[in-house]
Amino acid sequence: MKKKYVYVTLGVILLAGLLGLAYFFFFKTKPNDTRQAIAKVYETSLYEADLEGLVPKGTSRKDSTDLVNRYVESWIRKQLMLAKAESEVKADEPELERKMLDYRYALLVYELEKKYIAEKLDTNVSEVEIEEYYQKNQADFMLRQPIVQAWQVVVPEKTKKIGEIRNLMRSADFQNKKKLTDLAEQLAINFSLNDSLWVELDDLIKNTPFQGIPNKVQFLKQNVYAEQSQSNQTYLLRILAYKISDQPS
Repeated sequence: MKKKYVYVTLGVILLAGLLGLAYFFFFKTKPNDTRQAIAKVYETSLYEADLEGLVPKGTSRKDSTDLVNRYVESWIRKQLMLAKAESEVKADEPELERKMLDYRYALLVYELEKKYIAEKLDTNVSEVEIEEYYQKNQADFMLRQPIVQAWQVVVPEKTKKIGEIRNLMRSADFQNKKKLTDLAEQLAINFSLNDSLWVELDDLIKNTPFQGIPNKVQFLKQNVYAEQSQSNQTYLLRILAYKISDQPS
């Protein structure tokens, strides 16, 4: 039986140095695989079955073709980027797994909320109903990691005005925040003074001396201000608010 060959051509934007280059992929279907492959990048294949449900009913032939083509092109780009990342970036597997679980949790909660809203679409959802739903489903909203609202400033260890920055950080007087921001812009190596954004504590302290804190929950309960030095840099951290793991978000 004559082997079947499939050609897929796509101009793909890659990372630095590969931007704008066109990559051409040539592959053949495996003789013992009856599935119809549409595209293949290295050892990963996209099959016709993977496109089921992609095109809504009633879509015209032209629109259907355009939609499928865009999806296939997007899939190839993503596979290329993934292969490039896996070959050049040394990933922290435990952290990557944790983030994947967190993203899965967030997506499931989003789908649950969307389903609930769809079911209630023919009526007005009152504040009482929202609160009732929240109370009945608190387990779905439990935090998996401690989150914080915080200020963080990193300055050279011998910065002349470090005392002034330290005092402003300790006081957390929002009336003086502009002064702190001005000093940070002038002197800091990097800083974050967003007091309305909730972030995971692990993400905030990654690659800082605080990363080695053995008990993060205890640290949050016992400290509103912390300071450590490393590699001729001083890290100043002001915790404005926090929520710990297994608390409702």
